[in-house]
Amino acid sequence: MPGRYKSGVRVIGGRWKGAKIIAPSAAGLRPTSDRIRETLFNWLQPRITGAKCLDLFAGSGVLSLEALSRGASHALAVDCQLRSVEAMSSVCNRLEVCGLEVRLDRAENFLERPHEDVFDIVFVDPPFDLGIQQSICAKLQEFRWLSPDALIYVEKAGKNGFICPAGWLELKRKHTGNVTYMLFQVPGS
Repeated sequence: MPGRYKSGVRVIGGRWKGAKIIAPSAAGLRPTSDRIRETLFNWLQPRITGAKCLDLFAGSGVLSLEALSRGASHALAVDCQLRSVEAMSSVCNRLEVCGLEVRLDRAENFLERPHEDVFDIVFVDPPFDLGIQQSICAKLQEFRWLSPDALIYVEKAGKNGFICPAGWLELKRKHTGNVTYMLFQVPGS
């Protein structure tokens, strides 16, 4: 189907290093670059083994797959685009991935639903034009999605304009081009 999928990205570390992930064509989808992912997973390395991860706005699913490839025990990838969910499911089958759960849902709605799981690492990387990083982070805390001392990764356009919820500690922040990416810890969650 021409125009349905765009070029892929590759897992850059761990068990599936070099595996190609097809990124579907979808509004606002821009997979996190290799350079940024390398930095992010260097930051997460001390905590990734055995971690339960929540990947909101999963898109290609590359952050979930990168986490599982490097030793996370479980990743829940949420995306509202059917093409993204289908592509992630296809990659899971091809790579025989265990531990990846894929859900078709809007992150905002998903976070307000009853749940039993809590997560050690959460990826918040919505399409930049939505500008909803702050409200998503507030919902993570309000609806109790976070394990004690959870780590939250946030990616956004520009250098300014993000205020984390009260009590969150900013551990890391970098800028690459027009992208700012940050890692927060939520003490005691």
